[in-house]
Amino acid sequence: MEEKLFFRKEGVVQPYVALDFVYAHTDFKDIQDFRHIDNNGYASSYTDTFSVDKRTIAVNGKFGLQIVVKHFVVETTVGVGVKYHDATHGDRLAPKDYFDHSDNIIPTAEKVAAREGHYFTLNVPFNFKLGFVF
Repeated sequence: MEEKLFFRKEGVVQPYVALDFVYAHTDFKDIQDFRHIDNNGYASSYTDTFSVDKRTIAVNGKFGLQIVVKHFVVETTVGVGVKYHDATHGDRLAPKDYFDHSDNIIPTAEKVAAREGHYFTLNVPFNFKLGFVF
């Protein structure tokens, strides 16, 4: 959901500011590598398949330009905001074990998306839209 406040509505180029609210809920299966450390301090790795239940809420402030030429509309926006993540794992073999990121210095997007917990991240939306007005 987005609420726009136009600086002017006449002319070809129409700048605006907007407040954007986004809610998403996803359920998916994932396969990740985990690391188990036993009572003696020995580590072992294993692969587990588990379910992820994830909800995200984002609030963004954006600046945009809407360009209207006859019946065509082109719109681009850039903004900054905050995103809240609430993710829980189900069906894990050992819920207390840690993700094994020893093969990656920087975790991939898939590993970050499956991260369990309640946390906030910076959100930087960039949008480009094409439209036709009847």
